[in-house]
Amino acid sequence: MRNLGKTKDESMVKFLCEEARRSPEPQLMAAAGEALGNYEASDQKVRKEIVNNLLIRYGELDSRSRVLDSADIEAANARDYLAVISDKWNSTLGRLTGQNFRQYPEWNTWFNKNRAADWSK
Repeated sequence: MRNLGKTKDESMVKFLCEEARRSPEPQLMAAAGEALGNYEASDQKVRKEIVNNLLIRYGELDSRSRVLDSADIEAANARDYLAVISDKWNSTLGRLTGQNFRQYPEWNTWFNKNRAADWSK
């Protein structure tokens, strides 16, 4: 998965985003997210698409992980997924945006404010 990103072939962005968002394995999600960090030199339209896709899934997991019911297996699974993916995804989001946040709410707030902004500056 990581090697696909190293090619910087933009035709692979859709596949990598799908793997990052929908893979049942958190290690594959993390690897796909990490691979997407290699597109930091791509046009900002491509980078914005990647960031948007990652933040959608990141937000779903973050929201589920905040449920404090110890019997809620989905919340426990979301916390497990976040433990595996968050460092790699935060790194990728940083490479693509030039920002340095460590939590989903910070990324989401920044993205909502800067979605239409010029990221090349």
